[in-house]
Amino acid sequence: MLSNSNSGEGYHGKSNSCVGSLSRYLECNSETVDIDVTRAKVQAFVVSLDHSPSEQLGNDESWHTSVAIFSVGNEHWECSKQLAAKLGMTSGRLRKWSGRGGESYRKRFAEHLFESIAANPIHVRAISAQAKTIRRLLPKILEDLGLALVVSEVREPKKQLRFGPFQVVSQDGLEQERYLSIHPNRGGYVVYLCWWLIEMHRQCLLLEKRYDPNIEWIDWFLMPNKFAGGIEGDMAELFHALTSCLTAAGQIVGNIRTSTLHDSSVDAGSGLADNIAGFLNQKIRSGEDDLPPPNFTGQGASFLWSTLALDSKRP
Repeated sequence: MLSNSNSGEGYHGKSNSCVGSLSRYLECNSETVDIDVTRAKVQAFVVSLDHSPSEQLGNDESWHTSVAIFSVGNEHWECSKQLAAKLGMTSGRLRKWSGRGGESYRKRFAEHLFESIAANPIHVRAISAQAKTIRRLLPKILEDLGLALVVSEVREPKKQLRFGPFQVVSQDGLEQERYLSIHPNRGGYVVYLCWWLIEMHRQCLLLEKRYDPNIEWIDWFLMPNKFAGGIEGDMAELFHALTSCLTAAGQIVGNIRTSTLHDSSVDAGSGLADNIAGFLNQKIRSGEDDLPPPNFTGQGASFLWSTLALDSKRP
């Protein structure tokens, strides 16, 4: 069973809400474009998303890695199943990277990972940062997204990040204004994640234009693994609200539609993202952040791992 959220539907903003602030921000953005979607050439992707060790900020020194994998025809699910077969998984599925007693499994996964990616038309994007970096950059990220005016710190009674007001539209068309409050460790990572995904969506369009210059619009069918708190928890709700508002405000040329499987064990795409995130996070925590250059000979296969770090020379 799926839980769905269409960006641009469900959460809307008034003049003093999320979309209003974003729209004012975008009026100063010379790169904003106006496209007739009914005539635009559209490319759609299925996108899987997962994190290591989790999508909640830990202590300042902890490393966090998020991975998004996208393909046109769900080929990354097939890649996940191919890898599971190579690793002798009788279940036909990859293990959770954090599972106990998996050193042999992790070593064999690393050995076969890049050859499996190269054999399939899939794109892997990853980002790693320490919690202190994300916390330090959060004000700048909020500013970049046009969210600085709609986020505040409150105590209810514990410290929370408060987002809004949002205009929530129910299925029967009724509108209700509401705010979303969330612990900073959760809310901070959701904002950071949305910021990164928005940029990856933009880069996806540029990548596709290399293959077909006529592509004007990118649709993502995003399938993240369950956020902490579950499908109806505060992280999932904030993620859906922000992607909806950022998309409606024109931060991307396209759309992001979110669906989450209730039974994550059958989500082969997120299973692959979980393993890649765990593999990369283990690498960077051990100081081995260099990867062998993958040999991607076919069109449509790519791998990009980015890291964020604070400039030690700046205050």
